[in-house]
Amino acid sequence: MKKEEKDMVDKISTYTNSKFTISEYVYERYDASNTTHLLEVKDRGNIPYDDLIIEFDKFAYNRAYSIITNRGFWYSSRVNNEIYIWDISALIKINYNFDWQWCDLPSNTEWGGNTIKKYAGKVWKEDAIIAFKSDTLEKITKKES
Repeated sequence: MKKEEKDMVDKISTYTNSKFTISEYVYERYDASNTTHLLEVKDRGNIPYDDLIIEFDKFAYNRAYSIITNRGFWYSSRVNNEIYIWDISALIKINYNFDWQWCDLPSNTEWGGNTIKKYAGKVWKEDAIIAFKSDTLEKITKKES
């Protein structure tokens, strides 16, 4: 796990007052967990988008694993110094439109370089259950996001 992602997990733990433990396995499909949630984190840098991408393979595995372990599945992205968290388990229950489609995406988390076809969907900033500024932990209101 990259330093920036570890920082995200720490900030999410602080903001939610719920200690997330970073996965001990390098190739685990989620990045951190606690007794109630699995947490996937993505640090997207300064990408100026209102929607953020979630890859289907991680979505499907983490959803299934969350059911098996009786936990929720949260997906988080940091973009432009703002952290957004979506409750994927809750979004599934309301038949959220992830707009799944095949996309040309980077072969790894880094943007730039080689791309490959990946099945991916979108989550919108406005649908996040939690949004806060990464540096100050100040809540982001709907108008700001």
